[in-house]
Amino acid sequence: MNVSLMSQALKDRLSSSVNIQTGNTVQYVDVEDLSQFVPMPDWFKELTTLPGVPFKFITEFAGKPDSGKTTAGMIALISAQKSGVVAILVDAERKFSHKRFKDMDGNPENLYIIQEPSIEQSFDQLEKTLKIINEEMPDAKILIVYDSIAVGVTKAELEKEATDPQTIADQAKVVKRMIRRIIYYIQQCNTALIVINQLYKDVNPMAHGGSKMSGGQGMEYGKALSVSFSKKKDLTQTKAGILYKTGILSVLESKKNHLLSGDMAVKQVEVEVVAFDMRKAGLKVKKGKSKDKEELPAELDDGEEVEE
Repeated sequence: MNVSLMSQALKDRLSSSVNIQTGNTVQYVDVEDLSQFVPMPDWFKELTTLPGVPFKFITEFAGKPDSGKTTAGMIALISAQKSGVVAILVDAERKFSHKRFKDMDGNPENLYIIQEPSIEQSFDQLEKTLKIINEEMPDAKILIVYDSIAVGVTKAELEKEATDPQTIADQAKVVKRMIRRIIYYIQQCNTALIVINQLYKDVNPMAHGGSKMSGGQGMEYGKALSVSFSKKKDLTQTKAGILYKTGILSVLESKKNHLLSGDMAVKQVEVEVVAFDMRKAGLKVKKGKSKDKEELPAELDDGEEVEE
């Protein structure tokens, strides 16, 4: 049978009996329906052409340390709180600052924090949390920020020597398995998941341009939206002859967007990341066409790890 020549009667029967849809009825997000997103500032909207972080999908904030990723994640959590969305932080890095979150106008008392020793336990707690919230509040919307997937260790890693080269492979396998599971739960529980990821040096620089992300193929295939963060320079100010760092200037690039038809359009914006805010730097948005192989901006070079 030529499926392209199906009768309308057959299409209707399939749709009602097999839960099948035709291509023109499938819609992942409606940008006009703001209830499908955690609201985000103008720089995010201009970069992604989305009004915010989408529910039921995985969004990745990736890049080097001290590039603004954690600040962006905190902004999303605070926006969620103000929008009546349940805010959850997986604090794998164990460096969450209650004071900074409060100074950014967040409410630490209404932020649920998961701190577990391994990736598996973190995702197990997430699944249990989502199930309980969904049972008690079926209409609730949830935002999870996982900071960060790169520093998480697996149960197997905890039992091995720190220098065992197999640990990276262990992590990638576990992340892939956990991502496959969590996709089901975030769709069932109307949850937006932001995974903060780190860039690290690749042992095979010819394969990935010298750098790659943590999490392996699980993260690469599971994310629907990806934003790369690249520190361009420090923002400084001189007082009484002493030079002070007041923030950073970062380049943000929309690397992957499978939610809209304009997926191949690459956009960049420059933002100033200051103490408790991220704001567009007033520079022009760079637009272009993406390449077949995703590459991170050239500005992402090696640097000393400092708090974001």
